[in-house]
Amino acid sequence: MSDRLQALGSWNLAANNGFLTWSTVYSDGQTYMTASHRAKGGVPEGGNFLFEDGRVQWYKFDVRNARGTVDVGSTTGGWTLFYRPNNISTNL
Repeated sequence: MSDRLQALGSWNLAANNGFLTWSTVYSDGQTYMTASHRAKGGVPEGGNFLFEDGRVQWYKFDVRNARGTVDVGSTTGGWTLFYRPNNISTNL
């Protein structure tokens, strides 16, 4: 489990950049931010990650260096979700 590091838009994994929006307008007409621990522009500064052993660890997030901080875990339905800390092996 982790804090939400989520944006709308596309992400270019090879270039570590993309066209991301850190807010969305819901059907009620209100704008909502899409990530926790926000800094300028709604971009998250980082997030807490809960591990199976009960430990919680803070990971700094840098949108310009997602591969070196918290990388994209998945993209679906126009959302880009960052939940893969750089020190966790994927064994791919």
